[in-house]
This record gives sequence, C-alpha cells and structure tokens, in this order.
Amino acid sequence: MPNTKASSLASTYTTTMKVNAEGRPYAKDLFDLFAALAIQLKLGDHRAFFRTYPSTFTTDDAAACLKNLKFTHIIRIPDPSGQGYQSTRTTTTFSMERAMAKHLLQHFIHARLMVNPVEPDNPAVKDKNLWAVTSKGRYVIEDFSARAYVAIDHLSVHLASIQAYPLVLLDRIAGTDQLAFDRRNITNCFMTMMSKLPTERILADDVGGLKHHHSPELYEHTFYGNQCFDWIVHYTSVVSKEEADMVAGELVLYGWIAHVVDKSDSSNQGISDDLVLFRTSRHALYNVTERGRQVLGWHADHHGGSSGSSAKSIQSSSSSQNDLFQAKPHTKPNVLGSGASTNSFTPIYSSQPGSIGSGDTDVLTNTTSSAEETTQLQRLRQVLQDPLLRMYFRLYLKDNFCDENMNFWLDYYAMRKKRKMEHTKAGMKELLSDSYAIYDSYLKTGASMEVNIDHTMRQNIDELMRSVFSVVSDRTTASAPFTSPVPQPMSSTALAVNLPLADCLHKIMQLFDQVNDQVCRMMAQDSIPRFLRTEKYKHVFAAHLPAER
Repeated sequence: MPNTKASSLASTYTTTMKVNAEGRPYAKDLFDLFAALAIQLKLGDHRAFFRTYPSTFTTDDAAACLKNLKFTHIIRIPDPSGQGYQSTRTTTTFSMERAMAKHLLQHFIHARLMVNPVEPDNPAVKDKNLWAVTSKGRYVIEDFSARAYVAIDHLSVHLASIQAYPLVLLDRIAGTDQLAFDRRNITNCFMTMMSKLPTERILADDVGGLKHHHSPELYEHTFYGNQCFDWIVHYTSVVSKEEADMVAGELVLYGWIAHVVDKSDSSNQGISDDLVLFRTSRHALYNVTERGRQVLGWHADHHGGSSGSSAKSIQSSSSSQNDLFQAKPHTKPNVLGSGASTNSFTPIYSSQPGSIGSGDTDVLTNTTSSAEETTQLQRLRQVLQDPLLRMYFRLYLKDNFCDENMNFWLDYYAMRKKRKMEHTKAGMKELLSDSYAIYDSYLKTGASMEVNIDHTMRQNIDELMRSVFSVVSDRTTASAPFTSPVPQPMSSTALAVNLPLADCLHKIMQLFDQVNDQVCRMMAQDSIPRFLRTEKYKHVFAAHLPAER
C-alpha cells in the first residue's frame, strides 16, 4: 500500500494501488513500481551453477526491498500564474508482505521487465532465483527517471550492458486499463514490428499440406507465430501474454496478416481452428497479406527483412503531430472551446441522410461524366438514398475493410446539411469544429480511418488545416509517477482558428467537396459493381433497385 507525503502539504494521505478486474496493478503503476524497485536495489554479480551472472539481483533482495520501499521523486505541475512550473518533492512508501512481493514479481515477469538469466524459459518465482533487467525493463527505468527527475547514475554501468530499444506504447482505456486498440496505434505497432521482424519467401511446395494449385511464389513475406508474439511481448507496452495475443489477433482481424499453415498439426492440412484467432506456436506460419503490404508501403519487389519505407513512415507520422499543433505567432485566434478537443471527436453518423439532391451539386448529381460512369454513380446514389441498401452496403464495405469511405461520406454529408448555419458566428464555429473532426478522422496522414485520396490533395488539405487551426494541449500531471490514469469526462484541449471564420470555412468546404467527389467515384467504380454482384444481397436488390436496361 503506497503512503504518499508531499513536502508542500502538512497532511499525509494513504491510497491503495489500483488494480484491474484480474487483480493486476494498472500498467503504468506496474512499470513505475518496477523502476522504483530497480533503482533502490543493488545490482551485482551472483553465481549459479558454477557461472557468474553480472547485473543481477535475487528474489530475496527484491522481497526485502518491497517490504519497506521508500522513494522520493519530484512532481512538476504548471504554475497557476502561467509562468513556468511548480515542483513538489514527494515521498512514496510501499509496504507489502513477502507473498504479495513475490506475486508482484510474477507480474514483472509476465510483462517481460525482468528475466531469469539461468533459466530464461522458466517464469516461476522461487526464493533463490536470480533476475536480470531486460531491454524493456531498461526502457521503463529510464522513462521513469526522466519523469520523476530521479538520478540513475549508479545504474549506468549495469544499464549500459543491456541493449536499448524504444517501446511501442499502446493506448489504454482510463477506467479499466484495458488496451484501447486504436487503429492508428495498432498500425504504428504493425509497421514497427515488420520493420524489425525477419521474414522469408517460401514456395508452396516447401510446406506440406498446402494445396499446390496456388501460385508457387504466393507467400512472399512469412514468419512464425512465436516470432510475432515474442516481439509484441518484448517491444510493446503489453503486460501479459493475453494482451500480446489480443494485439496479434487485431493484426489478423484487420487482414494485414493471415495464417498459412501449422506444421505441428497432426493431419497437416493447414486448417486452423476458427476459435483460435492467433497461434503463438513456433510451427504456425503467417504471411503478410496484400492489404498488409499496402499499409507497410511495401512494393512488389520488397522481399523480407527490415522495411526502410515503413520505418520512415512511422517517423514522419509521429513527427508531423507536433508540427500540426503549433499555434501561429502574431495572430489572435478565435477559441472554439473544449468541445473541439482532438481527443473527444466522435463521428457524426447520420442514420437518415435524406435526399442527396437538396440544392447542392456534387459528383452524384452532375451529368458531366461518361455514360458508363454516370450509370455507376446513379447506382451509388440509389444505394445511399435507400436506408436498407445503405446498411447492407456498409456491412459489405466493413467485411472488405474499406468502410472508411462510407463513414467519411456520412460525416461529410451531415456537415454539408448544416451549411445553412454558416450565417451565424456560432454556426460557423460548429461547422469548423466538425470539419476538423472529419480531417482528424479521415484525411490527415496517419488518420485512424484514413481514406484513399491522391497525394497532392492530401498535401493541400494538410497545409490548409495547419494554417487555419491551432490545437492547445493541456499537459498536467498525467505522467507523474505512481498516478494511474483516471477517467476524464472531456479533455480540456481547445481548438483555435487563426484566420477569419468565413474565409476558413469556404476554403475547407471547397477541398472537402473535391475529396467527396474522389471518394464517391471510388465507391461507384470499385465497390458498387462488386457489391451488386454479391450473391447474398441479390434478393434485396431485386426489391429495392430498378432492373438494368
């Protein structure tokens, strides 16, 4: 139980460490506690089975330290006057019995923060075991030191002998500490993993049990399930085997990787159990799919190994976030308020779009296209106007991993219906807030539901949004040590507009109209013909669509 005393306060308060439904400490608290323990321990040489293991500690050392662990760190919070920060020196005392300490060590092992150097594959905590800090543990210690302003010079020799790798930090739901599985987050994890994970090309003949009518070079980028699982456990912020399984399963659900065959199957038929989403076996073979290669930016001539292009994409997407949110100097922005938070945007799905041709002209209503294209656009218009067909079309797109086009159209059309509000200042602010929500969800590079538009148009949109909007983040004590996140009803982030409202709205709507044209043409030319040929929906088409002449 941690007991915390702040130097600027006269009172003392006691809190209980937060645990999730399974009884595990929240991930952030688990990492912070491991770092505090490692900094307090005296790492050194220990012998086992006639061999010396440097930079290690024993179970007894850790249990004795956790029995009465006092730790002093500094918390910095913004000064209310707006000038700099206030620093508070805080002492936290942890007290736990030996059984609880060993239970906590077991959680450290599951999170791969430490490992038994004598028996690396043995995760059991025994009284005389030796333990060494892993690469993941080193990252956690150094991150804690930077946030808590605690010196770790005495560990420099020990940490220098451990390879340093940055972790892929996965977002969590504040109230439950479960993984959030944000699409952008999982994409970043997939791209980072595939830039490091070795892959190889195999022929269909190399794997027994596969049907040989497949192309002999079908499997260009293969790896084994245990390779993927081990990478997720060691190089992401997951804290258990179950979480690693779920992350790997998300890659399967997104259609980025696919199970090829499990060589350990007694029948060796290459048929996986439908109830098992991802197999962690060293015999389970996986392949990067065509959709996965598109996400990675791999070209047809890319074969295995590290992907420079994917690593470059990660770096550019993470660095562009800071550029996007820089406020312009020498301007007095109009603050839209907390309702425009980038952390609280929700898509504006319209269940009843109504009549598309309500006074506005777009690609679905004009007649300047070729005859064949016009026919497909008319079909798309009929589908979008019919609620039942629109529902089936969305299900079809979701099954084919391209529902972001329909979601964008619904949000764009809902915003366009509000254009009568642009004659008032409050109405313009609401439209601009909606436009940024659409940009953040669908149009910016690395968006969670990024639609496929041409590169020049995306650049134009990025440049316009950077010049129009500034996002002000409220960074307080969320990263303070031993403070697991609590549910927040609404982020206090505010969206500001740097230019006259009417001009901004006019320019944004012009570009959004062009994006809508591209998205509708894409759906009309590619998705609609395949949707109309889908066997299970034909009875619906017969009742709702006029027969083709």
